[in-house]
Amino acid sequence: LPTDVTKTDYGFVGWHDNENLEGDLITVIPENARGEKTFWAEWVEIYVVITNLVDGLPSIDEITIENKEIVVKAKTIYDSASQAQKDKVDSATLEKLVASANKIADIEAVNDVVAKINAIGKVAYNAQIKAKIDLAKEAYNNLRDDLKENVPAEKVEAMNTADETYNTIDEVVNIINAIGDVAYTSESRAKIDTALEAFEGLSEELQ
Repeated sequence: LPTDVTKTDYGFVGWHDNENLEGDLITVIPENARGEKTFWAEWVEIYVVITNLVDGLPSIDEITIENKEIVVKAKTIYDSASQAQKDKVDSATLEKLVASANKIADIEAVNDVVAKINAIGKVAYNAQIKAKIDLAKEAYNNLRDDLKENVPAEKVEAMNTADETYNTIDEVVNIINAIGDVAYTSESRAKIDTALEAFEGLSEELQ
C-alpha cells in the first residue's frame, strides 16, 4: 500500500481496513486477496507528529549524535509546517526541539574538529600537511570556549605538537635557504654553520 500520501496540516499514520480506524495498520494486501478492497487512511495533525517525536527524545543533557535523525526529522517537519500548526506546538516542546537541534550542532562541531586533527597524520614538510594543520587549528579556534573543553585533551595536544613540529622544520628550512649563493667569505661560512647547527638540532625523525 502507498505511504507517500499527503494531506495539508496532517501527517500520514497508515491504512486501516475499517472506517473506524480500529485494529492494526495494514501495510500490504495479501497475495490471496480477491475482490475490491477499501482502506481508510489514518491521519494525525502535524503538531501532534512533532510533539510525539520530541517527546521521544531524551533530556538535553543526554542527547547524542544517535538522536540526530529524529531531531532533524522533527525540525524539518516543524520548519515546513503551516503557521497554524506551529502555533499548536506548545512552548516546552518547541524549546526542547530547538535545544536538541543546537546540541546536535555542537556535537557535530566538536566531531568535525577531531576529524580534522586526525586527518593531519604524520607531520611532513609539504603544503598538504600545512593546510591540514591550519584547517584543524581554525576549526578548533572557532569553537565556543565551552565546546573546546569537549575536544579530548590528547587531540588538542596532537594538533599543537603537529603545529610546533612543522614550524620547527620550517624555521630550519628558512635558515638553510638564507645561505644563498655560497661564497668564500666569513659571512657565508657563518650562515652555513648556523644552518648546520639548526639542522643537527632536529631529531633524527625530523631530519
